[in-house]
Amino acid sequence: MDLQALREHIVNNDLVPTILDSLGCHSIKYHGNYYSCANPDGDNIGAVNVMLPSLSVINYTRDLDTISQYHDIFTLVQFYEECNFFDAIKYVCDCLGLSLYHDFDEDVPESLIITRELLKMIDEDEPQPADKSLSPIPEQILTYYIHCVNDQFLSDHISYSTQHLFELGYDPSSNRITIPIRNYDGTLVGVKGRYFGDIPEDSEIQKYIYLEPCNKGQILYGLDKSKDKIEETHFAYVGESEKFVMQLWSYGDYNAVATGGKTISRQQIDLLSRLCDKVVLCLDSDVKEDELKNIADKFLGYVEVYMVVDENRLLVEKESPSDDPEKWMCLKNCLKRIK
Repeated sequence: MDLQALREHIVNNDLVPTILDSLGCHSIKYHGNYYSCANPDGDNIGAVNVMLPSLSVINYTRDLDTISQYHDIFTLVQFYEECNFFDAIKYVCDCLGLSLYHDFDEDVPESLIITRELLKMIDEDEPQPADKSLSPIPEQILTYYIHCVNDQFLSDHISYSTQHLFELGYDPSSNRITIPIRNYDGTLVGVKGRYFGDIPEDSEIQKYIYLEPCNKGQILYGLDKSKDKIEETHFAYVGESEKFVMQLWSYGDYNAVATGGKTISRQQIDLLSRLCDKVVLCLDSDVKEDELKNIADKFLGYVEVYMVVDENRLLVEKESPSDDPEKWMCLKNCLKRIK
């Protein structure tokens, strides 16, 4: 689910009262730039304010800080329904009759879609997705591949047990290690393939390709498995590749996710900001500090953003901080706050 698109859908279709009513709030009143209402068990008709168009929330008679430092209509659902953020998204979708994988582009005029695409082209920081929307794919697709572990990833310090957990396999037709891509709710949305073996320097073979394409900008790889630990600690390691997550799991660090590249999308930042008070950027050694600071500035104000600092020059060019367990144990304790 594209959270920003869902917010826009709620605002553009005047659905705030529908959500508040379903939660049991009463005395709902529109004030032009916000809605007011009473808590389900309260009699103060101005206790809750939902601001437009941000959907940020002020609850004057309830302490929402135990849920998240950023309060919006999803926080309100979490508070009243006593659920986590992901269940709150599902609650809102169910309330509005939407699927978690609803394609909002189907609801808007073609002219507006073209305008959005032009704006994305202008915004060089916004990664271009492989597909317009995130869609589930059949689990049966995984039966097309051989489900097995491999020594190539083992040599990269990914244990057999971690390979099993992340459902690695092999595709004989393309000679690639297969990596299933799952959304935060565990739904299969793509399959990535890593070429098996060494690639000659003059070869045009790509190391990674999508065997089943998906919109990587809407995915934090590994979140389906790490979300409980991240919600518990309010802390996440963020790397580039799927291997980063699997390597950290092999080392015993279970609060890791990957962005699928050097850039971090609005959706990925949105998810991390809802789950974390502290984010550690662990991008490859060729990513400069000013690039990391540019990423850090996009997070909400209360989120502390750190970077790993290679003070002892342990990493070679383009090496990930997670590629060697001994280096990782040193680097994870060498952090610099950049926001």
